Amino acid sequence: MDPVTTDLNHTPAEVLQPKRPLSAALAPLRALMVLFIAFPLLAYLAYGADHYQQMRQESELRLDRTLRIAQEHALKVLQTNEILLEQAVAAQGNDDEAALRHRQLALHQQLSALSRGKAQTDFIWLWDASGQPLVNNRIYPVPPGLNVSDRDYFQWHQAKQAGLHLSERNVGRATGAPFFNMSRGRYRPDGRFAGVTSVGMPTSYFEAFAKDLLANEAGMRLTMLREDGAILMRWPVRPDLPSRLASDSPVMIGIGQGRAFGDGQVRSPLDQKDRLMSYAKVGDYPVYLVTSIMAGQIVQDWMREMGRLAVFGLPPMMGLLLASRMVLRRTKETLATAEQLSHEMVNRQQVEGALLQAQKMEALGRLTGAVAHDFNNALMVISTNLALVEQRNSEDKQLRAIDRAVQAATKLTRQLLSFSHRQPLMPEYVHLPSGLTALRT
Repeated sequence: MDPVTTDLNHTPAEVLQPKRPLSAALAPLRALMVLFIAFPLLAYLAYGADHYQQMRQESELRLDRTLRIAQEHALKVLQTNEILLEQAVAAQGNDDEAALRHRQLALHQQLSALSRGKAQTDFIWLWDASGQPLVNNRIYPVPPGLNVSDRDYFQWHQAKQAGLHLSERNVGRATGAPFFNMSRGRYRPDGRFAGVTSVGMPTSYFEAFAKDLLANEAGMRLTMLREDGAILMRWPVRPDLPSRLASDSPVMIGIGQGRAFGDGQVRSPLDQKDRLMSYAKVGDYPVYLVTSIMAGQIVQDWMREMGRLAVFGLPPMMGLLLASRMVLRRTKETLATAEQLSHEMVNRQQVEGALLQAQKMEALGRLTGAVAHDFNNALMVISTNLALVEQRNSEDKQLRAIDRAVQAATKLTRQLLSFSHRQPLMPEYVHLPSGLTALRT
């Protein structure tokens, strides 16, 4: 038979106890569950930080690419219109105002032929020294009552400033449409001011181009301005914004320092929001293009993509978490059951050991009772015969010693019978000095 189940003395209770506490046994599973959460989360955060920097760099590249496309387009438009302007100036020759009015129809047809098919060219005007129209490419005869003597470009040439001039943004008095133009002054041989030749460019043409260019660039802006800060075109169109950049704006500071190109992150003075910005000069013209995008737009795009990633990544992570929790719970239940079983086994061993000890004591009691009974019968025979002998010789000391021995054996027999539960215990008071004296005699 198995000694573990038969002999408690050979089965220490601690053998059946768990070697480690329940919390210590579950610690690796808890650590694994934390790892299931921490590792994907850390990987997600690391990817998010790297992806944000990547998106920022991509936004800067998009700004630069958009700026260069717009710059190339604006340069071609300005060069084309400058050629038209030079051709219009050449078509006038050295004629005075009277001669030009006389040739009005021929000049109109010639200017119409020059501008035909060119959407970037609105009007080609010839103005006299007082600001009255002489001829244009669209309308014949010219409408009466028009006067541009108050326009910035007219006054610039009237002040005898020779050369090419790019006007600020104006609204056409004949069409009501916004435009800006290129112009050159006409001067008589004696140097007197004779008028202005101008080629108008509709801002709607540049706005349509900007709309197509920025169609897939959410939050991006494109602005065309003169080097003095006057806004020529802005997309998206914002009539509520100022028509001129402040002199302390980052772009104007860069232009003032003679920079043909610049970029960086700035706080817009218009809406007080941080923006990534790039600007560049258009050829040798006093025109600059600015592309910008809100830094918040980059954050929004980044959060949108990270949200999409979380939608796909969260379910597997939650699945791992739920699976680990289920394993942890079942392991906890299993260990608790094992611990309870271990305690029950210990209790059972203790009960079985006590039962075995009781059986041993019962067997020993039976054996002791049988021996004591037989020994008591022998003592009765000895005691009876001793009593008969003492009747004949009561003074014999040896007989008295035998009698004391018989009495002591009788007490021992009673104790054995009491141990075997065959005779009730009879406690009595003992005076030790008397008992010791009797033993010595």
